[in-house]
Formats: sequence, structure tokens, C-alpha cells
Amino acid sequence: MKKYNIIILIAALFGAVFLQSCSEDEDSYDYIDLNDVKILEVEGDYNIKQFSTLKITPKLSFKLSNNESNLEYLWFMYPKSRLYVADTLSNERNLDKVINYLPAIYDAVYKVTDKETGIYYDVRFKIKVTSVMSDGWVILSEIDKKANVAMLTAGGTMYQDVFYAINNKYAGENPVGLGNMNNRYYKGVLILCDDKDGGCMTSHISFNKIRTISDLYWVPEKFPKPVVFFPGEYTDYMITKNSFYDRSLMMLPPLKFGSPTGGELSVFPVSFDVGAFGLVIYDNKSEGFKKYSWGGVFDVANISDALFNPAHIGMQMLSGGDGYKGHAYGLFYDDETDTYHSLISTYTGGYNKQFIPDVRFELTSAIDIDKATCFDLSTLSPQYFYSVDNKLYCIDAKNGVTKLVYSFDSGVIIDHFELDSKEDDLKMYIGTSTVGTGKVGSLHIMTVELNGSVSLSKSHENIAGKIIDFMYKEL
Repeated sequence: MKKYNIIILIAALFGAVFLQSCSEDEDSYDYIDLNDVKILEVEGDYNIKQFSTLKITPKLSFKLSNNESNLEYLWFMYPKSRLYVADTLSNERNLDKVINYLPAIYDAVYKVTDKETGIYYDVRFKIKVTSVMSDGWVILSEIDKKANVAMLTAGGTMYQDVFYAINNKYAGENPVGLGNMNNRYYKGVLILCDDKDGGCMTSHISFNKIRTISDLYWVPEKFPKPVVFFPGEYTDYMITKNSFYDRSLMMLPPLKFGSPTGGELSVFPVSFDVGAFGLVIYDNKSEGFKKYSWGGVFDVANISDALFNPAHIGMQMLSGGDGYKGHAYGLFYDDETDTYHSLISTYTGGYNKQFIPDVRFELTSAIDIDKATCFDLSTLSPQYFYSVDNKLYCIDAKNGVTKLVYSFDSGVIIDHFELDSKEDDLKMYIGTSTVGTGKVGSLHIMTVELNGSVSLSKSHENIAGKIIDFMYKEL
């Protein structure tokens, strides 16, 4: 019994001491106000060229006292959504760092930590690192049958022979066009050629050759020569002189191009916007519009009681695409009557869009249109443009009125031109050449008014061979 009394007495003593300590602790806490830090003057986005210096000088605002002696700093960045490969930029208050990272869009963080409390404050932003050739116009030309590539950057700098300079060889022979592969798996510039490899695919940033076009097919040694490439959201399309190929992007990695779809075709190299799950093209063989959908090529809906039947136009397309107000425009030649016509359609709404014929008339005053070699259409006004030798003409797509809008010097030939619109600014890029060999090709940047008037803004003389195609690419 004494043993148990002693144990109880000891426990009581410990309890009394514990209660006394707790009572004293209730009055011993020291509460302090945190000197919260607010980070200002760090922008949401920074654009910088590779190997340039990024300088950021934040402004720090304090809740209590302006005291930076207890702070430490950290700047770091990482590829988008890949925090696990973050790299430190600096431990200084202000950032002054040469950005030698690969061109891409990066997430970045500036972190300020109070060393006394361990509490940190941060701000997040993005850094877009661009190569000198990441954004701009790719220019494909032919020099002695070789595919030559030049680049006009978004900043206006011209780089000649970019593919040859990087790969020490030309991109191929007999160039026919450019393509922009830009899906969730691959990004690249396609240089399409009529040669044994079909041209090649390059890095969309550096123009370093990645693979030949023939490698995109299941049977490379039997691949068809490409004419035009259409990128899609769920499907890529490769058009040849008489066939239509597709590959699904729903698998990783994407499938290769296999057997042709839709039989023998003669596809005009432009597509029309009719929804995410399809592609509408014009077939000059059957002389009607066709739609690709779910692995097959079909005639579009017959509309026999309208101004024209989209499924059976019965004429050759010379120019077309989605133009003014998003309507479908087409410039056609009727070889039976030797006449030219303008056809315009609107679209029905909804997921599965259809053509609704709206305008049709014969072009009776189109000057020398039978000699035209290049065509394009405007997206800011209802107009077609075409060229004959050194002259550029504009057609009013609503009434057919045609006028001469620009002439180059005698002996200059317009080889290719494209219209490019950004908001309300319409530019035309024209490739011309003169008789000779080597770099006889020049690029001219034109301003186009809504009434069709054209004026010269800037020329880049003798930067390429005979220009075949242009394409704008960006990171």
C-alpha cells in the first residue's frame, strides 16, 4: 500500500508542476506584426531573343519598415508546366541575366524570403525566348533546280540561305511549296519538293533537318510526290498531284501516311473552313467540292436549285478560299465556254457547315486574265488579285470590275504573291525575278488599301532564286 501511495504522490507533484508551467506559458507569447512584402513592377510577360540580356528591377513595398537587409532572393524559370526541371537564374535582388536557353515559352518565378520568419513572397510571369528566326516569313525559291530557303524575321531582318548555312546542303530539288506542321506532338517546317525524298522537315526554330518527307509514310520507297500539306487539329493531310492522304493525330506518336483516300483527285491547293472534324477542298478533276470526314472523301451536299451546285460546279478553280467576312470565294474558268466566273458562298452555322450559294457572275472585263500565273484573294474586302508578267490586277468580287493596281519595271516577272492581314492592316508579299541565274529573286512588301490600291513599302533585292512560296511561322 505504501508503494502505491508514493506513486500517487509523485504523479500529483508532476501534475502540479505541469499546470503551473501552462499557466505561466499563457502569458509568455510575443505577438509580432509581419513586415509583409509586396512585389511590384514585374510584368506578366517578357519577350527576349536568345543570348540577349534580360533585366528586371522590381519595386518592393513593405507593410511596416522599408528594410531589405533580412531578405534573400531567388529567380528561376522552367519549361511550361515542367517545374521539376527548373533552373536558377539569379540570387540577386534585381535580374541581370543572359538568357541562353532554347527558344520556347517558359514559366518564371521571382521569390523573396524573409530570413527571420522564413515566410516568402513571390510573383509569377512568363518569358518567351525567341531565336532570331523563330517568327517571320519563310521564303522558298529555286536556284538551279535546288530548293533554297531564306527568312524575313518579324523584326524585318532578312537572312539568306538559312537552310544551307545550317545543314551544309540544299533542302531538295524542284521545290513545290511549304507546309507548317504545328500539332500537339510535332512542330516543323515542311519543304516540299518533287524529288526522290519529297523534300524534308526541319526544326521550326533552327531549320535543322529532322527527316525526309518520305519518312512520314509507312512505305517510304513508294511515297507519292507532295504538292501541299494541310495541318489539322486531329488529322494531318498531304495532297499529291492526284491523291489525298491523311494520318490521325489522336495517337502518340501520330500515325504515318498510308494508302490514298478518296480515289484519284486533282486537288486545288487550298482548304475551306467547315468545322474541326473535316476538311473541304475543290477537286479540279470532278470539278466540285469534296469533304474529308472520318477517313473518307465525299461530295458535299447537292444543291441543284441554286445559283450553282457546290458538289458539281463544272469549272476549274483558279483561286479560292475563305475570304471577306469568312465567306467562301472562288474564281473559276469554264473551258467549254472559255469564260471566267466569280462564285461566292456563305456557310450554314453549327458543327457540320454547308455551302449556301450566294453570288455568281461572269467576269467580262478581267484584263488578260487568260495569261495570269498567280492569284490570291483578300480577307478584308471582296476582291481577287492576279498577276500577268510585271503587272498586278484587282477584281471586285461583287461586280467584276477590274483595274491595274501596280506595275514593276519592264523585264521583272511576278512569280508568286500572297496577301496577309493582321486586324485592319493588309499586306501583300510579292516575289519577282529577272532573267538570269543564281539570286535573281526579290521580295517586295506592299500595302493594300480597302479599295484595292497597292503601294510599295519595302523591297529586298536579289535575296533568293525564283520564288515558289511564302509561309509565316511563329514559335
